[in-house]
Amino acid sequence: MGSMSKLLSRTFRFIIGYAVAVLVASVPAYYYLVDAIWQRELTEHNRIVAEGIEHHLSGLRLSRAELEAHLKAWNTIRPEMTMTVADRIRPDSLYNVYRYNTYSKHDREDRFQGLVTYFEREGQVYRLTVETNMEESRETVMALTAVTVLFLAILLVGFVFLNRRLSVRLWRPFYNTLRQIRGFDLSRPEPPSFQDTSITEFRELNDGLSKLIEGNMAAYTQQKHFIENAAHELQTPLAVVQSKLDLLLQDPELTGGQSGAIEEAYRALLRVNRINRNLLMLARIENSQFPDTESVEIGEVAAENLDFSAEFMENKRLTVRFDPKEQLSIPANRTLVEILVSNLLRNAIRYSPADSLLGLSVEGRCFTVTNPGTQPLRSDVVFQRFGRANRDEPGTGLGLAIAAQICARYGWTIAYRFEEKSHIFSVTF
Repeated sequence: MGSMSKLLSRTFRFIIGYAVAVLVASVPAYYYLVDAIWQRELTEHNRIVAEGIEHHLSGLRLSRAELEAHLKAWNTIRPEMTMTVADRIRPDSLYNVYRYNTYSKHDREDRFQGLVTYFEREGQVYRLTVETNMEESRETVMALTAVTVLFLAILLVGFVFLNRRLSVRLWRPFYNTLRQIRGFDLSRPEPPSFQDTSITEFRELNDGLSKLIEGNMAAYTQQKHFIENAAHELQTPLAVVQSKLDLLLQDPELTGGQSGAIEEAYRALLRVNRINRNLLMLARIENSQFPDTESVEIGEVAAENLDFSAEFMENKRLTVRFDPKEQLSIPANRTLVEILVSNLLRNAIRYSPADSLLGLSVEGRCFTVTNPGTQPLRSDVVFQRFGRANRDEPGTGLGLAIAAQICARYGWTIAYRFEEKSHIFSVTF
């Protein structure tokens, strides 16, 4: 899976990229367009000047010698507009040239645009050259381009700012819905309350989610009531069956085969009883039937459970390293905390090989139980109901599910990881 990003950021990134590309492409295009327009205007200007000179010359009553004398002086005074004698009339032509400006103080070449035209006066053909310095026009074009780019940049920045502000306002109902969904828990009776919005898409989303959540809550409530009622109803027949098996086991006329079959049925019945009690416990936790709260010291509860489990650990020759580095007291129901610690400890004892080392520690706000193992468990099912870690070992598959439900009840975090050939279960309060 690639890197994740918000929908707003992803779409906005494409918009900004497109805008920047257009801006970058528009700068040279705008410059050359304005420059071309300016050159056309200068060409028109030079042509008007040339036509004006021709018109004025045609109105002067000068002899050819007088005219040539005047032209010689004129060419010296105005080198950018020269007129010389030509042998014949040729088509008009345009040219651009870079050369030093005689009257400029800058030590650089300027760009000139020139028009060469021919006309005839009193039988003599003259060649008229009109040049215009384009340096000022280029500076004007660059100034116009810079101003345009500046305003485009301001427009782009304003667009970014307005888009962010408007996006935050427009998407606020969506993020409110997302926050409500994240905080929703089926075990709580209150459904999420979505913010009313005038945006059609978000309103339809909220309506669809409300219907979906209502259906799930109804199904969850029915399932919870069924499990609770079934567990209660099973208690009496299970007790009757257990008492009958006890009576049968006391019958002196039982054969060895009959006694073995009854003992096997008795062990299966005990497991059903444990499952039934655990299901009742889950139902009570989900129904918040443990409202009492007091300050509970985790290290003290762990030490008590170690004492209760001493016989089981002796049978498997297990060694325990209990390291309460800090004292950790939490506000909670003591019974639930005892069940949480007991289930984690019993799980470690049950699935540890004989002659191995268990570890319990309290550090910071974290309680950790460690036991040896050969391969990691499936972390996606380890805390699910009937998600037993090892099918070959006896167990109901509900101990860790009860521990996870207790943690969810108080907002604690329970986690599993496998490191250095060890199963590590931790609860962060």
